[in-house]
Amino acid sequence: MKDMLHIDPIGLILLAMLLPSTSCEHKPLWMPETPIEPTEVEYDWSECRDANPEGMSLYLYSITTGEPPWIYNLDPRGGIIEVPEGSYRTISFNNDTRGIQFRNTGDFNKIEAYTRPGGILDGLEMPYDGTMPSRSVEEPVVITPDMMWTCASTIDINGKRITLTPRQLTPVYRFTVTEVTNLSGVAYMCASLSGLTGAIYLNTGESSSYPVTLPSSAKVTGENSIGGSLITFGIPNSPSAQNILSLYIWLNDGSKHMFNFDVTEQIRDAAEPLDVNITVAGLELPEINTKPDPSPGGGIGVDVDTWHIVDIELKPFD
Repeated sequence: MKDMLHIDPIGLILLAMLLPSTSCEHKPLWMPETPIEPTEVEYDWSECRDANPEGMSLYLYSITTGEPPWIYNLDPRGGIIEVPEGSYRTISFNNDTRGIQFRNTGDFNKIEAYTRPGGILDGLEMPYDGTMPSRSVEEPVVITPDMMWTCASTIDINGKRITLTPRQLTPVYRFTVTEVTNLSGVAYMCASLSGLTGAIYLNTGESSSYPVTLPSSAKVTGENSIGGSLITFGIPNSPSAQNILSLYIWLNDGSKHMFNFDVTEQIRDAAEPLDVNITVAGLELPEINTKPDPSPGGGIGVDVDTWHIVDIELKPFD
């Protein structure tokens, strides 16, 4: 006869009592009051066809619950999100902005983009530890932002496709200085532009009210011209500061020169605020015969400490 497993009836009763008591230790799953269904997000780039971001961040602020935003990182073409059905305020922007920082991200009405502090000569292509030029405008210096494309809207999410249309947020300022003499004596140069805004609200595109100065690179663009460009947040809301374009030039004889141009009117009256072209003329550099003599280590020589500063066509600002 084969061996048979014998179970005590009392043991069966105890086992039956143990199983329900053990299952009660599991916490119930949280279920939202409204259903969560996959929703397709599509980006329409028809308003800025030249945009090429690496990715997009999407913030969804619930109008009814007031909860922290739902945040998704998506492909520039879009993607699938899962969020409770309802009405939301949305902000979306490209997330490849390595130089831009964000604050008040939990509040749709206050979320801002801004940049960290920088140096007035950050536009140089090599190190410089000599005497700094005096500032014609005393305001904070911050680094230039990256290109940003954003969109903000109110949408209803119900499991269907939603389409978001980003637009350019950060203006590009290009500057050209013509009628420059003796460019052959230039060793290095860079630039800065004052009176710009330090931050911008992502829900409206409105700029902050405080002015800052942004550093910029500069280079010889022709036989007698200098040019450069920089990305900005635009000018402050209710601006009260001048826009001064400053050029910092090191000559081959070791002398240092700073030239200031008042370009306030050109910036305020620009036909296209997102693509501003600044043109100034007449910059006389001294004629020198000294050949370049770079300092050891590839940095800029600091033989001459004095900066020669010239204000060109500066106009009072009302």
